[in-house]
Amino acid sequence: DVSALPQVQTIAARSSMVVNTCYVLAVIAAGVALMVADTIGIRYGVKELLPRLVVGFVASNFAVEICTVLIEMANALTVAMVGAGAPTAEAVTMTRRHVAAALSDPATGIVALIVGLLVVLLFFGLLAGWFLRVGVLVLLAGLGPAALACYALPATQPVATLWWRALLACLATATLQAVAFATGIHLLIEPAANLPILLGLPGSDIVNLLLVAGVLWATVKIPGFI
Repeated sequence: DVSALPQVQTIAARSSMVVNTCYVLAVIAAGVALMVADTIGIRYGVKELLPRLVVGFVASNFAVEICTVLIEMANALTVAMVGAGAPTAEAVTMTRRHVAAALSDPATGIVALIVGLLVVLLFFGLLAGWFLRVGVLVLLAGLGPAALACYALPATQPVATLWWRALLACLATATLQAVAFATGIHLLIEPAANLPILLGLPGSDIVNLLLVAGVLWATVKIPGFI
């Protein structure tokens, strides 16, 4: 839950201060315009903007709480789908075993080396994506008050829409990656659901390594699909 980090709280507090100051000025300007306006069009336009100001102000001041609730919901959904922890240790142990066994076979040594390097690169890609997503969530949570305040004007509403899309995409990516990774690895490490046996493939270590690489590749590609 990145919304509890001190950095997020600091950025959010500054964003809220700027937004609240701007809203006070906007409300004063709207009130003055409403009182001194000579045309019906100006008065109608100001009255049309007042509800937007209220929605933007309320949403902006609850932006961090919204992030907290959505993150907790995503975490709960992930735990319900795959459990409290993904089988990462089992995956690493299994991959090492298959790499060592394949490298010891002269007929498959070069292929095993290439596939093993691919698996390592995909693991690092998955880890880099995780760090990047956490960094994006920190920024989204901190800048949430400013982003949701953009509901105040029709011209700035796309900024608030983009904030929602980015936040939900980050949370959906985490859940889908957890499901894809955990399900794929379980299919590989469970004796009763071993993929080479179920698919009728030869039970070689190269086949298992290729399946590990496939699971990791699909997991790494999920952010792009989202």
